[in-house]
Amino acid sequence: MFTKVHIAFENEHLKARDLKDFESLWVLLNCKDKVEYHIGLDFTTEDNELIIIDESDTAMFDVPENFAHLIEGRACICFTATPDNCDGNGVESKVIQVLHCKQYQYVPDAKPEDVATRL
Repeated sequence: MFTKVHIAFENEHLKARDLKDFESLWVLLNCKDKVEYHIGLDFTTEDNELIIIDESDTAMFDVPENFAHLIEGRACICFTATPDNCDGNGVESKVIQVLHCKQYQYVPDAKPEDVATRL
């Protein structure tokens, strides 16, 4: 289990939405006191902490140096609603490769077996 979970958002609206929607999850996992919410990437982490970044494409492309520095050597989960649309030569694919990230896709309208096959 991680000693702390950092969740980063690009704005207060997304932070407020997720704080409300997911607070019960942190209570259920008995780790509400270990979760810290942040606007932007201006925070530091320590070993054995998890970073979750909402709308990571914005953070990745707005401040790539800060993004790369923050996630280097850390457990990190990045969410985006704008994947590279299967363009292996697109800028998102290139950045993901340079940062040595693994990419998984969740496709809400696809049949579960289709998603499993793609993963």
